[in-house]
Amino acid sequence: MRLGLIIAALSVIGMLTWLSLAQPDFCSRLTGAQNWVNDYRLIAYLIVLVWSFFLFLTIMPLGTTTILIAGFFLGPSVGAVQFVSLVAASAVLYEIGREKDEAALAKRVAQYPALLKIAETGRKRGLIFSILLRLAPVVPSAVASLTASFFGLGRPAFYGGTLLAGWVRPVGFATLAWFAAQSFTSDDPLPFLQEKGVCASASVSEAQIGNNIATLQRS
Repeated sequence: MRLGLIIAALSVIGMLTWLSLAQPDFCSRLTGAQNWVNDYRLIAYLIVLVWSFFLFLTIMPLGTTTILIAGFFLGPSVGAVQFVSLVAASAVLYEIGREKDEAALAKRVAQYPALLKIAETGRKRGLIFSILLRLAPVVPSAVASLTASFFGLGRPAFYGGTLLAGWVRPVGFATLAWFAAQSFTSDDPLPFLQEKGVCASASVSEAQIGNNIATLQRS
């Protein structure tokens, strides 16, 4: 719970930092961010690695947003970086909550026949169950890990499913964002975004957010 609150607070701080940068508008900030990533690529990878690890220890639904932003700047390879974080964080959650006693598990969910049936199916079809948890687009990584541990999936099924399917979403979303970045007509995204009206719309949204924050600070 505390870690989730810290992640949320850091996200807000990051947004406020973005809004307070010296560049006058959204697209100038975007270009500045791309230049920084190009100059400090390894540091950017390390930031994604560490941030994603702690993020995947919580149920905060920010993993997809993180990899879309990172993929836009760093390309498909950053999906593999986030996958490493996912495996490490998933192992921590699974091992902490792992239920090894089938009798204790049955007693725990005896009042909920549907859960008991899911648990039994999950244990019998552990690898498939683990893969489906990883591929489901609305299931955060932490929820997938905790579900697997709660239902008593064995280590081979859990780690096998995580390794076989856990990379799909990070690499897929990073690649999607990278393809979007490649739609720019030049190495500098600014002309393309200006032509499409993205700069003006984003700058207006930023201004509205800034005004809302200022109002809250005065109240």
